[in-house]
Amino acid sequence: NSNFQRRLIIFLNTCFFFYFAYMPFTDAKFYHSISDITQSKVYTIEGGILLLICLFHFIEIFKALPTSNLKNKPILWVSTGLLFFLICTLPYSILENYISKNYLGAGTSLYSLFYIFYIVLFIMIIKAYLCKTVQNN
Repeated sequence: NSNFQRRLIIFLNTCFFFYFAYMPFTDAKFYHSISDITQSKVYTIEGGILLLICLFHFIEIFKALPTSNLKNKPILWVSTGLLFFLICTLPYSILENYISKNYLGAGTSLYSLFYIFYIVLFIMIIKAYLCKTVQNN
């Protein structure tokens, strides 16, 4: 509902698009495959933008007057799942390059945490899909 938030989201998404398009050119290994460092940087920026969008959504939900039962709204389940996923995985993503350099075996083992949080995210998306929507006649 906020014009400022809408413009900020469009601006951030546009900047991310150009950042995403630019990053392969800075990666020396791009012609063979994308390096883990580049992949980690892009994911971390993307996660930060998505986290901000989720926070904006929750701010809008709590500012608005309650009009219906929130647990029947699919967007709430998707936003909650994504917010939980990002809050739990972004700290590792930020530290991923450091962990890979200094603790060789730990990086791969810790990355399996992503799979656990992906499972939770997909369960929330399935819950959103199963929500009964009220049709207006």
